[in-house]
Amino acid sequence: MVTVIGFIVLPITALVLYSVVLKDNVAAYGISGLVSLQLILLIGLLYGINGERKKEIEKEFSFRSTDGYNFVAILAGTLLTFIFNNHLGMGSVVASALVATISAIIIPKFAVPLHCGSIVGMASCLLFETHTHIAVAGMIAGAVFVLSKNTFNGFGGKLGASALTGCILASVFAGKGFLTGGIISGWDIEKYFVFYSVVAAVVTYILNVRLKHGPVLSSGIVGLLGGLIMPALFPEIGNTLAVMVICASYAGMSSRDRIPNEIYIAIAGLLTAFFFILSIPYFGGTGGKLGTLAFISCIIIRGFLDLFDFISVKK
Repeated sequence: MVTVIGFIVLPITALVLYSVVLKDNVAAYGISGLVSLQLILLIGLLYGINGERKKEIEKEFSFRSTDGYNFVAILAGTLLTFIFNNHLGMGSVVASALVATISAIIIPKFAVPLHCGSIVGMASCLLFETHTHIAVAGMIAGAVFVLSKNTFNGFGGKLGASALTGCILASVFAGKGFLTGGIISGWDIEKYFVFYSVVAAVVTYILNVRLKHGPVLSSGIVGLLGGLIMPALFPEIGNTLAVMVICASYAGMSSRDRIPNEIYIAIAGLLTAFFFILSIPYFGGTGGKLGTLAFISCIIIRGFLDLFDFISVKK
């Protein structure tokens, strides 16, 4: 039962986010080209989730002492980043990337759970008004992290899906409504999001896989650079571009057996930008939505790769 719960919780979070965006697009545009593309991509997402079910669901689950340490690390990363983000004025991108970079250098053994906590801590104080409230989100994310430790490993964005699960449930339990965001429209603006998303995903992947700096440090470096440089380069949209950069960096955290090369990670970056633009109005103020978008994109890539392999074998 624990194994089943650990497997289903992350796909449920990803599918909830995907379904909310798809539902509103269907209501707004009908079965348009945009919606048709989302439906096609949904096939890859579902096939990728099903493929993971076949490979991972039979793994035996057992609690270990390290699970407790990881849980505490997630809570610590949550509170530290939340303070950096909301009380010291660093902003969500710089705060999370800084915690990820420092943890990967100083405490590499716990860099992954600390980074997971840092993603929870990207949440806004407008949604999480007290440290107790954000701590609850961190604890739920910690529980999800432990329960799902045997599944979806190597997929970029998995930590974000754990974080978003914690933030959503903590908000629901507290009776809080999510913040709403504006809509990005027009190719003149959207082209920057697409370009920097692809660049961020590929650069993170190269640092992670080719140069072997590891997923946490690679994402932290790219996110930190994005958070510092984008606002200076683009005064009007730089803060949102920085969010796009760190979002795509989560896709680049993928392992080579999940996303085999830079071509496919570039496509994942393209998909991440696509979903990022569509999902801006939803689940505002939470931590983890960005990672979940990357998680969805990476599973879609893996799902279509496996589907094409299956078709080739059948032929």
